[in-house]
Amino acid sequence: MNIVLLNAGDWCDASVAVLRDRRATHIREVLKAQVGDSLRVGLLGGACGQGQVEAIDADGVRLRVMLNSPPPARHPFDLVLALPRPKMLRRMLRQCAEFGVNHLHLIHSARVEKSYWQSPLLHPDRLNEALLAGLERARDTIAPVVHLHRRFRPFVEDGLPGLCAGRPCWIADIDAPISLAETPPGPAMVMIGPEGGFVPFEVQLAASVGARPVGLGERILSVDTALVTVLGRPVVQRLAMGLTLALLLSPVAGAQAQMDPHQHHHHEPMPVMDHSAHMHDVGPAGSTYDLRWIDSMVQHHTGALRMSEFVFDIGAPGVGSLAKAIWRDQAQEIKAMGQWRKAWYPEAPVHPVALRPGGDPDAMADLIRMSPAQIEAMQMMASGPTRENRVTWFLEGMLQHHGGALIMAHDALNKSRNITIRRLARDIIVAQGREIIQLRRMLQHDGLNKPEYNAYDRFFSLNWDGVQVQRR
Repeated sequence: MNIVLLNAGDWCDASVAVLRDRRATHIREVLKAQVGDSLRVGLLGGACGQGQVEAIDADGVRLRVMLNSPPPARHPFDLVLALPRPKMLRRMLRQCAEFGVNHLHLIHSARVEKSYWQSPLLHPDRLNEALLAGLERARDTIAPVVHLHRRFRPFVEDGLPGLCAGRPCWIADIDAPISLAETPPGPAMVMIGPEGGFVPFEVQLAASVGARPVGLGERILSVDTALVTVLGRPVVQRLAMGLTLALLLSPVAGAQAQMDPHQHHHHEPMPVMDHSAHMHDVGPAGSTYDLRWIDSMVQHHTGALRMSEFVFDIGAPGVGSLAKAIWRDQAQEIKAMGQWRKAWYPEAPVHPVALRPGGDPDAMADLIRMSPAQIEAMQMMASGPTRENRVTWFLEGMLQHHGGALIMAHDALNKSRNITIRRLARDIIVAQGREIIQLRRMLQHDGLNKPEYNAYDRFFSLNWDGVQVQRR
């Protein structure tokens, strides 16, 4: 038990909780807590914090509780899982809770035994017990919501399109032309079949409503291994991106250390990045421009979401609340752009695209998969912060990140004829220009007021004249 989870029945008043069940036994016999000790606690379904032991005896434990931090960030994937064998189900429920899955849909399938649906583990109390074990291990407070669907076809035809609106849906299939590792990062619905996989009819039916087959590797995996493979994919991707960047920077790491704009205690000048050159260039105007711009802006927004997650729990001077607002607004825009892409370009590949060098901007055939280097450049994530420098890392990094978005928005105003894209571009200029000013004020609150912070003011106007930002 890595966190003591509290529920509504534990409270004596607004700040004191009394425990008399297995949690009290664990605190006494395993943690061996004494009066005055501080324990990690969380309100089930709510915030996390600390509980100070005020009294402890054979009858129970009395805690004075302060809840002051949000739960861990949620996993980007929701899951559709063919109901596994009962002896696997409890373990897989716990794993979903440990990874922070929001929604788990248990469904019937041709290769699922009907007797599985009679398992006592599907009783709400037993489901909650398994999920609670995962939360306690992962120091989380938000349990996955489990949905039961006893008929495959009605779920796919009537439910799946709505569940996948604004995000991709991947269905695991050993014969798929691409692997899950090749799909773009971001929120998604992932369907995992039973032992032996979904039958061809089920894959085809899911594909008819928008699901795209993906492989999980060359080997055939058991269901529980497939689950961990799917849920671990975003984690591995983040680690791989960080390792790649570290390897790229290592020959000049010593020289770069003194130029790092995210070091909280050195206060060296923040380098102004040449966003107007290749980093955010989606190519010339043409009939594929809007598709290229959407894919680029989705990647750019994804970088902002990941940066924001590092500071969700920061209080003064409002850094955490700003990060959550940025995350919320840009997640909504990612969802909208995904819907536009699906409606306007149904023939487009599922992966993000870019224009082939020298390619025809009017030809879909000249679009290629966006490379990992292009995705990294668009996301502008760089390396993650330390706990000590993460406030300045976020404020300075997001200021630069917003500068890149302003340039991309002006590029859309210059090249796109689509009124929806142009409206979003104008909204980005107004909203992110305002947030750049807010970011500067927060940096000033921390004693930082560098000339580089004003580098993007020229892009605040909707009638910017096209002057490029130059490298300093």
